[in-house]
Amino acid sequence: MTYEGIMSELKKKQFRPVYFLTGEEPYYIDVISDYIAENALSQQDKAFNQVIMYGKDSNIYTVLDAAKRFPMMSQHQVVIVKEAQNLKEIDKLLFYIEKPLQSTILVICYKDKLDKRLKLSKILDKSKDVALLESNKLKDYQISTWIDGYLKERGYSIAPAASDLLKEYLGSELSKLVNEMNKMLITLPVNEKKITPNILKQI
Repeated sequence: MTYEGIMSELKKKQFRPVYFLTGEEPYYIDVISDYIAENALSQQDKAFNQVIMYGKDSNIYTVLDAAKRFPMMSQHQVVIVKEAQNLKEIDKLLFYIEKPLQSTILVICYKDKLDKRLKLSKILDKSKDVALLESNKLKDYQISTWIDGYLKERGYSIAPAASDLLKEYLGSELSKLVNEMNKMLITLPVNEKKITPNILKQI
């Protein structure tokens, strides 16, 4: 699935039993997992039905046990595994994915490329219960277009020369670009909707 497709479903409260978010670009993985953590459950339900764990501090059996629990007085429970690339025996997850609990929203944040030779990889690709995202790093030539799209979604435009300046100063790490652009937007004059090189130099 694409990032846009997953976010479209989430905003409609259409949740899948498993989200496997993998790849070397952490930005989209973080945005999706954070959105689920913030919006899948009410504040009241989070206390009993939301678990966040980290791969280096957990094992696959802890993850499976958490995923197999039933929610308490709620339609769903949320289990988020961050830094899942540090989780040993990740392939054993396939037994759960073949028949996941429909009341669990299991989010696996695997910030690396998943070995395509693993049986898990093939199961993830075929299962209708799984939202699989492969979040790959953008090529250098794609960054300016991405910057333009990000700002356009927020009601701003940017001159090509200004986009090139941002890319030159900030590089291609999307999380860093987003943080700096959000700071920039806060400092812009209220009626200023186009970002130019001159504006960047003044910030």
